Amino acid sequence: DVTLTTRFITNETCVLAVPAHHRLVSHSEVSIDDFRNEPVIVPERRTRPHSHDLTMNVFKAGGCVPVIAQYAEEKQTILSFVAAGLGIALVPSSYKNMNADGVKYLALSPMKNVDGLPLSAMWHQGNNNIYVNALLDMLSD
Repeated sequence: DVTLTTRFITNETCVLAVPAHHRLVSHSEVSIDDFRNEPVIVPERRTRPHSHDLTMNVFKAGGCVPVIAQYAEEKQTILSFVAAGLGIALVPSSYKNMNADGVKYLALSPMKNVDGLPLSAMWHQGNNNIYVNALLDMLSD
C-alpha cells in the first residue's frame, strides 16, 4: 500500500518453548544438539512464513531436519500444544511475556547464519500524531 511507510526495527531472537516438566528445563541455555530429535510444533508456512522459516533454518544450521509433530498457526495454540506435551517449539523471545501455564522458555545458544524474526513498524505516511511520532522515536532509540 503506497500510503504506508515501514521501518525495520530489529531481528527478534527466539527461545525454545518446552513443557514445564521437560528433561531440559534445568538448562539455562540449549543448543540444537540438545533437542534435534524432539517432536516440534511448527507454524504453517502459508500463514507464518517468517516463523516457519526460522524453525527450519535453526535445524538446517544444526545439520538436521525437524521431526514435525504438529502444525499450528496461532501463538496460543502452539503454546497449548507444547504445554500438553505434544512437542517443543522455537518461538520469538517476546512469547516469554505471554501467560502460558505449563510452558518453560529456554535460551538458545547463538547460531551463526540464523537471523531472528524481522520486526518492523508501519504507519500511514504523513501521520503527524504525537503518539505515533513518540513511538517511532522510542523505537529508533
